[in-house]
Amino acid sequence: MTSPATQTKPTGWIIAAAAAAAAAVFLLDLFSPVGITVPMLYVLPILVTWFVPGERITVVIAGCSFILTMLGMVLSPGEMTSAAGVDRAIVSTLLLIVAALLNRQKGAVQQSVNANRALRENEERLQRLNETLETRVRERTAALAEANERWHWVVRATNDGVWDWDLRSDQLHYSPRWKEMHGFREEDRPESTEEWLARIHPEDRTGVLAALDRCRADKGSQFYEEYRIQKTDGTYFWVLDQGIAIFNDEGRAIRMIGAESDITWRKETEEALHRREYEFRTLADNVPALFAYVDRDQRYRFVNKRYEEHFNRSDEEITRMTMRELLGAEGYQAVQPYLEQALRGESVSFHYRLPAAGGGERWLAAQYVPDKDQHGLVTGMFVLQNDITEQKSSEERLRELSGRLLIVQEEERRRIARDLHDDVMQRMGALALDLYGLVAATSSHEVGLQSQLKACGASAEQLTTDLQRVAHQLHPSALEVMGLEVAVREHVNEFASRTGVTAEFVARDVPKDLPLEYATCLYRVMQEGLQNVQKHAGAHTVLVRLLGTGRGLGLCVHDDGHGFEELDVTARRKGLGLTSMAERVGMLRGTFRVKTKPGHGTELHVWVPLENVNGEA
Repeated sequence: MTSPATQTKPTGWIIAAAAAAAAAVFLLDLFSPVGITVPMLYVLPILVTWFVPGERITVVIAGCSFILTMLGMVLSPGEMTSAAGVDRAIVSTLLLIVAALLNRQKGAVQQSVNANRALRENEERLQRLNETLETRVRERTAALAEANERWHWVVRATNDGVWDWDLRSDQLHYSPRWKEMHGFREEDRPESTEEWLARIHPEDRTGVLAALDRCRADKGSQFYEEYRIQKTDGTYFWVLDQGIAIFNDEGRAIRMIGAESDITWRKETEEALHRREYEFRTLADNVPALFAYVDRDQRYRFVNKRYEEHFNRSDEEITRMTMRELLGAEGYQAVQPYLEQALRGESVSFHYRLPAAGGGERWLAAQYVPDKDQHGLVTGMFVLQNDITEQKSSEERLRELSGRLLIVQEEERRRIARDLHDDVMQRMGALALDLYGLVAATSSHEVGLQSQLKACGASAEQLTTDLQRVAHQLHPSALEVMGLEVAVREHVNEFASRTGVTAEFVARDVPKDLPLEYATCLYRVMQEGLQNVQKHAGAHTVLVRLLGTGRGLGLCVHDDGHGFEELDVTARRKGLGLTSMAERVGMLRGTFRVKTKPGHGTELHVWVPLENVNGEA
């Protein structure tokens, strides 16, 4: 019999056929006498339900057949007997049994069909799962191959040697680069742990072993060590060795993986740098000057021993300070203009006074040299300073000594000029008169003698004039009697008449009651300046200006002569010279400056400060 689970055609007509068969049997039962034969025909529609899937239709047809059997017993012609009722009951029971057996068989067949369907579905699912797994395996294999290739290229790109240490079997595996770094060939057998440890430098071996022990004992620890190791050719090189340990579920290290980098070049560079730093520090600490480096934020980054000694602070203290903090408000104010100039990229040199920690002050000669990067931007500056307090004191003492010497010199000039005027010139004048008197006393016949006496008288008279000019040069009496302006004017006029050079004098706001030392200083500078014009300038005109200001008095001697390019050191040491003029002005805290250029003449500028001096137009 065909299984209902195998039916694929529509089952509607089968149900209709079963219903029609049941109806036909019922009609036949209505017209037949009561008996057992006709009701047994109800088994046919029940059996027809075999072709319909499911148990429900069989139960329905069997139920309907049971009802129809009972109705047929009542409605059939003939006498209703107990035997006929028993027969009908037996038939009904048999029909129900047939239906039950049929449903049981249908259930078994359906279970088999379901099992087969489930098996096919499982097979299909298993096949799909297998295909999925195969796809994943292929993808994972491709990804692993790609990762391995990527790792291979990363290892080659980083130029590191990779090692793998199986702690359980104590076997080591090395990458080709690791073997190359250590001098092994690719076909050489991997060395043992003992052989590897034996190649580590004796001074580094203990530290490496301790680092390995820490990494294997602590999950959070990483192996990181720099050490020297011997190559197969016997030479040592530096490596940076890094690795991690892999632990099992019991917390025990079972494997270590790491990589080595050849850092010999870095170590050699560091050693050279340390050597240079040592040499620089040694040199800086032994120079007799204060040396420091200051960054753009004006913070000290380096100072030498002299800096520490001068400021009585340690290197660590000073390098935590700014220039303002170390120098103090007054000292920083003195250097600030030069500091800003240096940070703009200009080298500057200057002198300044710095209050000392124990009282008083110190003089420092400073030089700021900017430090620039490759783009020309100032990143800081080098500071070089010398304590010139003793030098300044010596200069002050020398200035005082020179001042006293000049005073003595002027007094001696004044004495000599006075002696020449009061004694020698008087006697020379008397001698000239006596000689002229002898001319008158001689006989007119002695013409030769008269001529000689006249010549001697004229010589004596000229000698008197020359002595008067010398006395005036040594000490012009007009300087004390009529003041600086008149004395300078007279000398300029005398210079013009004596040399033939056109000379002009301009005076404005020259103070009256000018101290004699100031007047003498300016007069001597003017005198020597005009003397230099006569000797060296080859000038046609010269302008002398004497100008008073609210704070001092200035002198300028300007000629249109040859000028010069640079000072002749030999010439400066002869006579009064430019050096002596500068020293004279310096003793009065003044300024002395020469402005000259070949073919453009020379300008001599002097300025001396004055206090509580009234001016006159």
